Amino acid sequence: MDCLSFKSVCVYAALSVFMITGCGGSSSGSSPTPVPPPEISTTGVVAIAGDQMNQISWSPRQGSTYQVFWDTSPGVTTSDHTLIPVPGEKTVEHTGLNNGTTYYYRLKVNDALTGEFTGVPTASGVVGDLRASAEGSSLVVGGVGILLRSPDVSSWTDDTVALATSLTYQFLHYDIASDPANQNYVIVGTGAPGAIRPILYNVTDSNLATNWIEPVTVPVLNGYLTAVAYNSAQSLFVAVGQGGQIITASNPNTWSNQNSGTVENLLDVSIAGSGYLVVGENGVILISPNGVAWSDYGTNASFGNLLGVASNGTTHVAVGNAGRIIAGSGGIWMQQSSGVSDNLRDVNWNGSSFVAVGESGTVLASENGYDWTEFE
Repeated sequence: MDCLSFKSVCVYAALSVFMITGCGGSSSGSSPTPVPPPEISTTGVVAIAGDQMNQISWSPRQGSTYQVFWDTSPGVTTSDHTLIPVPGEKTVEHTGLNNGTTYYYRLKVNDALTGEFTGVPTASGVVGDLRASAEGSSLVVGGVGILLRSPDVSSWTDDTVALATSLTYQFLHYDIASDPANQNYVIVGTGAPGAIRPILYNVTDSNLATNWIEPVTVPVLNGYLTAVAYNSAQSLFVAVGQGGQIITASNPNTWSNQNSGTVENLLDVSIAGSGYLVVGENGVILISPNGVAWSDYGTNASFGNLLGVASNGTTHVAVGNAGRIIAGSGGIWMQQSSGVSDNLRDVNWNGSSFVAVGESGTVLASENGYDWTEFE
């Protein structure tokens, strides 16, 4: 909670009696200077866009009361329009809105207000960044709680609102991984520290959102988790995150901590043959043959923040800011010419080529990881 600075209020004490007056003024007939409500974090609070509506969702706190204040201009206060949720609910629908218009919100929790957040109703499609898809399936996650599914990638069903309604809190989806053989899926993200959402998925189920459950056992987390991968050779999920955290699970309901040997924030994890590769901030690069034992694999601070990593089993590629691409094997890495200056966000091996993607719609491809071509 932010500290409040009472700059225009003076407090005087005499004989254990306290009078609050305006500085330099008289106490006669004066009133205390109004103090705005304290501000709290917007973590776990989100506006999910729909057709002519926004659904406001939040993480409920036992014994708390809620009000939503809104306006079409920034700077929302408690004097603006009010939405009052049904007692006991963790969402409220704001309907009758104009598609394409930005609506500004603040949630009042008891006597405190969150920071401002926004929602933009849309007639169709999804508002927000799409971040990842599950290998071996047609599940896509991203943005603030976005979950899409498709049986054939030509038509998509949006389970975003259903997912928000079924969970105890809302969070940003950062990555998704799948174990298709056992129909297990894991989403990692943030919103509550280290939020993990595994799923036991039945392909005949028409509503994926109702199947997402929280794991039974999760270690104490350093912060949020940024990436997750599944390697069928180890039958093991590996998730990475802030403060050098690595956690693993053969059963997505039970996770265990592993020692990464670093405190740097880890940003991506990928399959590397029968093992795993991890990259992160300040050029950190780690490798593991089994997801449990980790060692340095050519960390170099001059590489900067490495945002994505991929491997074809022998050659490894990592990407980062300002068009950075490094490639190598055996822990020896060399910088490659990408021909672009945009930040590269991710890289994958599709079975025949490495494909790197980044800001401004940048797409690069390479068959060997060393020679890159940009697609216009």
